[in-house]
Amino acid sequence: MARSTGRDPLDGRPTIFVEDGDTTDDLRAAAEAAGIWKVSSVEDEPSIRATHWKIYGVRGVETAMLLACYNPAGREGRVSTRITEIDEGQMRIRTKSGRVYELHGPPAVQPHPDTAWVLEVYFRRLGIDRDRMIDVTPRLFPDLYSPSEKM
Repeated sequence: MARSTGRDPLDGRPTIFVEDGDTTDDLRAAAEAAGIWKVSSVEDEPSIRATHWKIYGVRGVETAMLLACYNPAGREGRVSTRITEIDEGQMRIRTKSGRVYELHGPPAVQPHPDTAWVLEVYFRRLGIDRDRMIDVTPRLFPDLYSPSEKM
């Protein structure tokens, strides 16, 4: 189970150690407990128009697929709760919270700067090294990539 390992030297907030076998729910709960951010409730914001989007997995973490995107309406980068449903035809993703992300445009080559910052803070506070992050977008949306881009 994810647990606190001290304080972040940059801003003094708690950091969290993540172990192999932790679930995405463990990660999200630990991140929220560490005070990374609080977003509107699903009731207040049931869907989001997502641009500059990518889907990441985390090596060694069960069921870990998260959407990283930019929310133009809120002018913010986002990292979702665990993805529970992907509708490639409608370009929609539903997450464990129940929120629906409407994917606009192609997947990002590089994340929007705000999204990159949120990802960095999220994974750093959870003690996850960048080499454990896997871009799984090409496997989930293969039709959006040329053959040379698919790995």
